[in-house]
Amino acid sequence: MSKGCSGFFVACMDFRIQDVVEVLYRQLTSEYGSFDRAQFAGSVRNVGLLRDQLAISISLHKPTVLVLTAHADCGYGTTMADLVRVLDEIRREKGADHIILGFWFEQTLGGEGVNGWTYTEVSPLP
Repeated sequence: MSKGCSGFFVACMDFRIQDVVEVLYRQLTSEYGSFDRAQFAGSVRNVGLLRDQLAISISLHKPTVLVLTAHADCGYGTTMADLVRVLDEIRREKGADHIILGFWFEQTLGGEGVNGWTYTEVSPLP
């Protein structure tokens, strides 16, 4: 049995976004294969925990796709600027060997999307 996986996926633990997180996660696994998955308060703003979990995943499972997510109205205070900053840092550190993707979850007006939440892909700084 292989000890590797295709990717590493991180999201916030906020109960409100779990359905839309799952939709994105399933889409990514169908496209790329298996992922290590980490969920904790603030996701990318909790940068120490993010880096620890990412290092463990890379050491144990050698993922090549790194997916970082964050959401609007985060109780931990995470913002889209945090997501873009961390995407940029990770891309500079690991970009040559990894596909790095970022997604921002936000509430929709009128309840469209998945239980009123949707996501868009976010690019790191140019």
